[in-house]
Amino acid sequence: MEKEGLSEILKKRTDGFNFQNQANATRRDSHTMIKLSNGAAIYNNGRCGKFLMGGVHGDERAPVVALTTFIKLDLEDVWILPCLNMQGHKELNHFCGDKNLNDEFREDTTLVFMQELIEILKNNKPNLFVDMHEDVEASNDYIWTDFDNDDIKEYCKANNLGLFYHPEVDEYYDSTKGTSQSFAREIGIKNCYTTETWAYSPLNRRVKRNIEYINYFLFEY
Repeated sequence: MEKEGLSEILKKRTDGFNFQNQANATRRDSHTMIKLSNGAAIYNNGRCGKFLMGGVHGDERAPVVALTTFIKLDLEDVWILPCLNMQGHKELNHFCGDKNLNDEFREDTTLVFMQELIEILKNNKPNLFVDMHEDVEASNDYIWTDFDNDDIKEYCKANNLGLFYHPEVDEYYDSTKGTSQSFAREIGIKNCYTTETWAYSPLNRRVKRNIEYINYFLFEY
């Protein structure tokens, strides 16, 4: 996997892409990014306004299902990566092989597709970065951020969501080096959020919650 590049993996159009196709995808098709404004793959280095990502952990299914429902929309400057960790997704494995991809958002990663993703995001720095996860420990849904935003507070309150707010403390980010949030902060993305749903609730409820998250960040944020 370390030798396989994101550019090679992505060289196909994603018209007609759906969750079933993704689940049966070959290794070459595994890391599918979509630029919703025209359907072109993200490696074309177009402008990115909002970036939404799921499937960092392969056993977190609901964000992947929810994100694939949005790929046919004609939205400008919106990129979606439905499933970063296709190997783990197909194996129902939290990790990608023996690697936790949420420790791999770092310059010294040995995974070529992660190196290329990092370069793509650095070169096309989005205004909004959303990483969608599921949590086996918390018994409620919540949003995690270091960005003090009154609109997010109101959204969480109105939708019975927890809000975990961590101010910009360098010591805290040193302890989370390699996570998507820490990486986004390092490259200067201010509006960065991690969404979480409780992993032990029914899948249809988790998918519904993730669709609500996506609707909010795409159309209301």
